[in-house]
Amino acid sequence: MFDHRHLATIRAALRYWRDEMTPHGASATAAYLRADDAALLDAAEIAELIRDLETLQIGYLVLDGGTQAVVRNQIQAAPPPIVGSPLTSKIAVVLY
Repeated sequence: MFDHRHLATIRAALRYWRDEMTPHGASATAAYLRADDAALLDAAEIAELIRDLETLQIGYLVLDGGTQAVVRNQIQAAPPPIVGSPLTSKIAVVLY
């Protein structure tokens, strides 16, 4: 389940990409892109994204597995236990 360690890894990867890849342009980054990927961010945009990611909180919501409706209208700090079958309840990760 997505947690603070995942977010830290994404930030570290973005710092690496900004510092080591963007100075070399498309020739350095082409091998990492798929044909349908959107245009890449430049170094300044990546720095802004990293700052945004540093302020995010991670929360969790319980969803009804069938309707995807929120079961409990409270964001939890940790993944709540699923009551019942995973087919009838799901956990949504919320970044806010």
